[in-house]
Amino acid sequence: MIAELDIEINNLRFQVLNLLMNKKKINFNESELKSMIESKTNEEIFKHYQNATKKKISIFKVISIMIICLSVLTALYIFMPSKLFADSSNTQELSLRKYKDKFCYDGDTCYVNFNGEKKKIRLLELDTPEISKPKCKAELELGLKARDYLNDLINNSNSIEFKTDYELDYFGRILAYLIIDGENVSAKIVENNLGVVYKKNNKKDWCS
Repeated sequence: MIAELDIEINNLRFQVLNLLMNKKKINFNESELKSMIESKTNEEIFKHYQNATKKKISIFKVISIMIICLSVLTALYIFMPSKLFADSSNTQELSLRKYKDKFCYDGDTCYVNFNGEKKKIRLLELDTPEISKPKCKAELELGLKARDYLNDLINNSNSIEFKTDYELDYFGRILAYLIIDGENVSAKIVENNLGVVYKKNNKKDWCS
């Protein structure tokens, strides 16, 4: 009689816990629940499943966040690689070199070594007078002044840096900012009236 009563009580406990866990939306294993009813109190069983469910939800959230972050980073790497990854090494790959006793051919083009190869850089945000094919004597004279000014800055410098995304212009020159003693050379040349800020499709007429 007592054994039958215990069975009935456990069945009732199972039904009550079953309803309670369904109401709380707690996942549980029926066979495991039945075996635990015989050795644990209702409160212990409920807490066991509740804690297990919380842990699963917590792990799921962490995994979901990681997947989202990886997806975002992958998308950024595909569509904006130069912006994300160029800055970490933008001052280490380049070094100035001399050619015919000069570091720079004119006011906006300089000679460099890049990964063991001889290259040129084109200074960003700067346009100086031509010296190879000047349209007039005034352009040639100002172009030579810009060239000499730039070479003098380099010869008397304490520190030289480059800031670049390693993009190339039409002539294969590396587009870069040249920083001498902490100052942007392009801005210094413009300030000294030896060049202008470069504007695409709007070339300065140095002869007018």
